[in-house]
Amino acid sequence: MTSRTGIRHCRLMRLHPFSRTDLVLAGALLAGLFVLAAVLSERWRGGGEREVSGPTFVVDGDTLDVRGQRVRLAGIDAPELHQTCGEEGHLWNCGEMARIALQAEVDTGAVRCRGRAFDIYHRLIATCFVGDVDIGEQMVSSGLAIADGAYRATELEARVTRRGIWFGPFQRPVDWRAEHPRGTADKAHP
Repeated sequence: MTSRTGIRHCRLMRLHPFSRTDLVLAGALLAGLFVLAAVLSERWRGGGEREVSGPTFVVDGDTLDVRGQRVRLAGIDAPELHQTCGEEGHLWNCGEMARIALQAEVDTGAVRCRGRAFDIYHRLIATCFVGDVDIGEQMVSSGLAIADGAYRATELEARVTRRGIWFGPFQRPVDWRAEHPRGTADKAHP
């Protein structure tokens, strides 16, 4: 003879085959996955403002490595390392000159960068300073970078005075990259 309580217990076990401990562990795991997803999402979308400072290595005319964090200078686009400017017979390596100019800016003091977002190459897109000097604006002012936003007035001044790339003909870096995709012999870097 089976008791009524025993029958009810068997039916409940078939409907709920997991113990209370199993359910608590599954809930904790699920909550952990949601937290991890949120953290990773914020990391790649840019989440709050992020600041980096410290030892700095210049990668090219608009990219730094600050204490191990790759940083893309916000608001500018400099010629690529292997890009040349000018015309036949008067070509010059404007990409290398942009890198040298950025190195000269970085060498004047401690670099500090602030940004929110990351690009597709996982670089922090940031505005960087040495003291109170905005490095990106300096690159545009010297005529070795094109403004992409806030530095348009500075670019106009560089154009009018024919500084850097504005002295003669050149191909915009975005167009040069399109003709020299990553991995080609010229090793174009974004």
